[in-house]
Amino acid sequence: MTGPPSRTGFAAVAAAALPSLPLAGTTTAARIVTLPYRGRIYRSDGSGRIRVSSDGGPSCALHSDLGDDNSVTGLAVDRYGRLDATIRHARWDFDLVLAPDQAAWLTT
Repeated sequence: MTGPPSRTGFAAVAAAALPSLPLAGTTTAARIVTLPYRGRIYRSDGSGRIRVSSDGGPSCALHSDLGDDNSVTGLAVDRYGRLDATIRHARWDFDLVLAPDQAAWLTT
């Protein structure tokens, strides 16, 4: 007997995040942010990790792990066409931009 089909890619990320989502009316929800950028899809589940998919979403890989003390609260393309990540550390927010090599993050 076989079990249910396994989840891959972003479906697995979303399934892993579901148990941590709070009930309606609470404000501690991890916000899932997804953004297409230069042929890839970048996604964060509100943790300090950003995942990337090169095939439109069926599979994903860890792009960046910014640590458990940080959370990614936003992804956006800035006015210069760069991918911008808003990071929260304690009560402080700061922005990082994806470097031209699309591997490292730079402070703004």
